[in-house]
Amino acid sequence: MTSKTVRPAPEVAPNLLASHLAILGKQVKDKVTGFRGVAVSVSFDLTGCIQIVVAPAVGQDGKIPDSAWFDINRLEILRLKPAMPCPDFEAGAVAEGKQGPSCKPPFPKMPTRSN
Repeated sequence: MTSKTVRPAPEVAPNLLASHLAILGKQVKDKVTGFRGVAVSVSFDLTGCIQIVVAPAVGQDGKIPDSAWFDINRLEILRLKPAMPCPDFEAGAVAEGKQGPSCKPPFPKMPTRSN
């Protein structure tokens, strides 16, 4: 009977994880459909998929359209400056589970649509 050596995750893994999380808050466009919006959530699935929830802008009628899921490699970043500050998932209250969705970061002022 042979024993298997358990190897630690590659050194690059934390950097790759951070690069996937860096899409949060950015304006993006799906390369296939042209769907545009802000990346509001990242999901790492057990099957290996990395998917992003994209929330589109409020419609001309004032209604909030449905968000949609996209594979990360289908998205093009349109603007590098995030729509709002992203939480720190590596250290601090959010990372420690002491601050959650009910404690959102302050939003300086509500965006308005100019005609």
